[in-house]
Amino acid sequence: MESDFAMDKKSINQHLRDSLDSARLSDDQLAALKSLQANNQLQETPPGHKVVRNFRFPSASSFYLNGMVACIVFFLTFILFAQPTDLAEDISHEVVSNHILLKPLEIKSSDMTTIKRHLSELQFNPIVSKVFNGMNGRLLGGRYCSIKRALAVQLRYDTGNGKSSTLYETSYHPKKFSFLPNVDKGEVPLEHSLQGLRVRLWIERGLVLASVTE
Repeated sequence: MESDFAMDKKSINQHLRDSLDSARLSDDQLAALKSLQANNQLQETPPGHKVVRNFRFPSASSFYLNGMVACIVFFLTFILFAQPTDLAEDISHEVVSNHILLKPLEIKSSDMTTIKRHLSELQFNPIVSKVFNGMNGRLLGGRYCSIKRALAVQLRYDTGNGKSSTLYETSYHPKKFSFLPNVDKGEVPLEHSLQGLRVRLWIERGLVLASVTE
């Protein structure tokens, strides 16, 4: 009898273990249950109650990336909002330097047509300006030069008494020169003195012009 009772007791214990094992959730079922529980807790959070989250310090790569973005924004802002007067001053220094350090003319002629024909690499036709006229002296000739890295022509004039004046012409590029006054619209050229020389900047007939006179 005791043996039969022991066997029955063992059978009952084994039956209970089997029942518990059969009721145990799988890994996928357990994960789904946890997710459901988390969603319920979030929905039951009272208004105005802040959920405490674990805080992680940004990694070194995040600091580096943020720093690069800040630098790019700074330089773009500087370029976009750079004062036009600064660019006008840069152009003035450039043409004054070319005027003071005169290089040999590539074509000596007082005829504009001849100068145009000789300086064939220009992407524009030099003009006889109504702003810079014959009162600035006798045309001696021309040579290649540049204004803000744009190919230009330097026209040189003899004003007498050992003095000279120079006129610079180049193609009009809106991104570079849109701030300059357009005399064809009745606007007055920018004018100032630099190193004892008179400098004027303007747009005329679709070209950018700068003059330096002594």
